[in-house]
Amino acid sequence: MVQSLASASHEALGDSPVRAVELARTAVRLADLLPRRRYGDGLVNDFRAHARVRLANARRRSSDLRGCDLALSEARKILEAGSGDPLEAAGLGLVEGLLRKDQERYEEACQAVERAAFTLAKCGERHRCGVAMIDRAVVLYEGGKADKAIHSLYAASMMIDATADPRMALAIFHNLSLYHADLGFFDEAAHYLAMAGPLYEVVGARSDQIRQSWLLGSLLLKRHRFAEAETRLKEVRDAFLQIDLPMEAAQVSLELALVCAEQGRVRDLRKLASEMQPLFEALGLQRQALQALFFLRGAIEAEAATAFAVRYVLDFLRRLREDESLTFHPPLN
Repeated sequence: MVQSLASASHEALGDSPVRAVELARTAVRLADLLPRRRYGDGLVNDFRAHARVRLANARRRSSDLRGCDLALSEARKILEAGSGDPLEAAGLGLVEGLLRKDQERYEEACQAVERAAFTLAKCGERHRCGVAMIDRAVVLYEGGKADKAIHSLYAASMMIDATADPRMALAIFHNLSLYHADLGFFDEAAHYLAMAGPLYEVVGARSDQIRQSWLLGSLLLKRHRFAEAETRLKEVRDAFLQIDLPMEAAQVSLELALVCAEQGRVRDLRKLASEMQPLFEALGLQRQALQALFFLRGAIEAEAATAFAVRYVLDFLRRLREDESLTFHPPLN
């Protein structure tokens, strides 16, 4: 039952991080009640640590980075009294790596993920090592090393069992598209996005399918196909709002603002700004996110909003998702 709940928590991460936290908390409570006489201290502690690792990851996806760190610390202490299973230690290491990435401690993040990948490879867990290489790619990309991230994804593609776990194949193709787009290789980005298409339909959660459409809209924007990008991004923004992902909706709205700014559509920028403020306030975004949006709205009202200003705020919101302690400072120029 503990393992089933922990697995269910992991499956819920994509569409409902809140639900994932609830499932993991239940797994923790049940693991703490397991009879030691029946299973032995080592195995019980493995179960207890595993449940807390799942809770840590669910909290991380819910932007509760402090809660994630606390759950990982508890799991690490418990695992010291576990059975010594290296796979449990590797699982903890992967979540720790993703947490450090979210805290923008990229060197520590990469080291944690690489240690976990080495352990998995040593234990003959080829597929799980491939999954770790996907996580490594994410760390490298968010640390500003998109080219190295692409190489990590190529390595992952040689390890994963796409038949048994098509979601990992989807992650590889989606991220290859995203990373190539950020490097300016738009044809390659479109190629990998097309390869991911069937997988979105088969295994993608609702949020995955929306992100597919978002990536397509972003590609259209980068190619200056503004009319198509605007139509697509409006659909994506509304879809994110429907599934209660306000930060993602905020980012898409800023990409819509970028569409207008690139074309000098001041009147449309003002209209978009007036729509954004009450919407984001009602959705309860944190103070720093609202300050960034208020700055942009003021610039728009003063007809001083440029594509640079929109990109500046968009980049801040992306980083704020990973580190809630950031403070917004307006650009100097």
